[in-house]
Amino acid sequence: MDSLKKLIKPEPLTVMAFLLGLLYSSIFGGGSIFNDVVAIFIRIFILVAPFIVFTLIFLSTSRILIYIGKSPSLGGRLIIYTLLFSYLAVIFALVVMYPYIHRIGALDIGLLYEEATSYIRRIIVSPLMTAIIIALVSPLIFSRYIASNPSLIDGLYHYIISIFKALLYIMPIVAFSFGVKLYVSISTLSIPLILSSILTELVYGLIYLLVASLIVSVSKRVPTRLVLKYVVKAFVYCLPAGGSYLALPINLNVYREVFREEYFGSLALSIGASINRAGSVGGALIVVGLASIFVGSPTSLSQLFMIGLILPFVSLGAPGLYGGTLIVGMPLVLDVLGIGELHPIAISSLAIFVSVLTYIQASLNTVTNGLMGILIGELGLGSD
Repeated sequence: MDSLKKLIKPEPLTVMAFLLGLLYSSIFGGGSIFNDVVAIFIRIFILVAPFIVFTLIFLSTSRILIYIGKSPSLGGRLIIYTLLFSYLAVIFALVVMYPYIHRIGALDIGLLYEEATSYIRRIIVSPLMTAIIIALVSPLIFSRYIASNPSLIDGLYHYIISIFKALLYIMPIVAFSFGVKLYVSISTLSIPLILSSILTELVYGLIYLLVASLIVSVSKRVPTRLVLKYVVKAFVYCLPAGGSYLALPINLNVYREVFREEYFGSLALSIGASINRAGSVGGALIVVGLASIFVGSPTSLSQLFMIGLILPFVSLGAPGLYGGTLIVGMPLVLDVLGIGELHPIAISSLAIFVSVLTYIQASLNTVTNGLMGILIGELGLGSD
């Protein structure tokens, strides 16, 4: 009976629904209704994302102020951790890509500075970043009211969490549609490019997760076995989501189950779903590099370095949805490669990233969010 209860939990059901979508599409082909389901779900999430992010961050930060007395400066630490994890991902992506690089050119510092300042200005005024800043600052402004009304904050927090839990049971339907859409997209792409991308991505992801997990485990003195338990569960369960926002309810549930902690976890996971694209940054470098080789115009290590240097900042403003990092970062990629318009490199990169690697990237991102939760948190470690 216990095994049956575990099987019908929404997280395993989401994974199974995704696989069934792949199987269905391979037998019966795709259908417009599945594309409509994916499109509607993504549009709704894009529309409500700033509100969801503001609510979760505001309530999580308020509860930390009430019960633990920590400062909302934790949000600033999370942004720093996000950039550090992103650059860690860039390093490993460049390492696994090195055998593919056919030429090395000079680094254009002037172009690097110009692109960096332009995109950072754009990020600062994005709706999501505005929501994050307001959510982190407002508990300080209203700290007296918050401190005198803990029951109201608790009630709102648990109400929001209950909505997220209900959303978990909708995810299998969306995951099935994602599976159908993915199979149709794969059938239109170059098989060698797909296989090379997946293999390189898996090697990169494995190295990144192992090193990041060990760093967090050692720095916070949390048992490595427990950290890896979370990493594996979160990666597998969030794999069908294809985006950080879509995976957020699942990730919150897994984090609470493994670590028996919710205040810091909710803060880290909600902020991370908005700004952390560490895994996607490394994946973007990989697909751009491989796509450039397959279209006969291999990029240089210098160009990939420039993309990797700026993309972590650009990705702070990327939507946590299907292929958002590379879609937002594509103007940067085109500029760095010296391409003035949509080019076969860009088309191939977007196609392979959105249709295949988005699922792996989303899981890497969501696991990183949980690792950041460990870094800022005080874990009960009540379950193993």
